[in-house]
Amino acid sequence: MANKILSITSLCLLMLVLIVSIKMPISFAGKNTAATLPTADKLKLSKIIKTSCNKCHSMTSFGIGKLPVEEDPDEEDEEEEDGETAIAPPDLSTLSKYVLTHAKGPKEYLKLYLKKKIPKGTQKHSYKFKGDQKELLFLIDSLIKISTSSKVLKK
Repeated sequence: MANKILSITSLCLLMLVLIVSIKMPISFAGKNTAATLPTADKLKLSKIIKTSCNKCHSMTSFGIGKLPVEEDPDEEDEEEEDGETAIAPPDLSTLSKYVLTHAKGPKEYLKLYLKKKIPKGTQKHSYKFKGDQKELLFLIDSLIKISTSSKVLKK
């Protein structure tokens, strides 16, 4: 009897380990991205987010958190002027309804916004996107694809 209990316990533990290990890639891909981006594009997007965006933004559907704030005295200060209160940077897992329904269209709006040419509401993006045009378009297209595949739009 004790052997059966030990065997059942071991089997349950093994099943738990398998469930957790199976869920890890799913949580990396996220509910919005599982069927929308090929693996190579997920990795490319993850790299861009980690090198360009996660200073301020997280992307929980990719398991990317916001970096801890570090003060760098040599870095050019691009924060908001005129004492405006900054908008909290959103998670990039889903673009907002404001972006997706913008009059210019989401792609054109994001191109201009990320280059600090137009504001969101009254504020421009905190940092000008420093990647090349190809990376910018890939980032925008990927974020739009992920967001429009989701049935729920954020406000």
